[in-house]
Amino acid sequence: MIERLLPLALMGSMGYKGYEKKEVVTGKVQEFVHSVERVVNYQRMSTVAHALELAMIDEHPPRIDDQRVFKETVQRLVGIGRKGKGDASKDFWGTELRIQVKGNLFAIFSAGPDMKWGTSDDQRVVAEIAR
Repeated sequence: MIERLLPLALMGSMGYKGYEKKEVVTGKVQEFVHSVERVVNYQRMSTVAHALELAMIDEHPPRIDDQRVFKETVQRLVGIGRKGKGDASKDFWGTELRIQVKGNLFAIFSAGPDMKWGTSDDQRVVAEIAR
């Protein structure tokens, strides 16, 4: 619903009166929405990283380098959300997050809005394991 209203609101606020400019405004609104989605996804990944950092302080930290254990740990620490929605082990677009551990550092990866790994829209959050 909001995606239908935003272009009209922007068109009015920018002084566009003709239909011919709708595509330009709609494109800018879509770019804005995608930017917001990427910020929300980054915050989601940061929350996961922070929860894992706190878990590492525990005497028995989880083996987060195993993808299955990572997923279960994230769901336990951060939650799954109401009725199974909002699974914290997935990114904003529903792709499973990945983790890579090297020494005291770990990185959480998202495939990004295109849901394909190894493309320019992938996101990464790096955190340090305090020991």
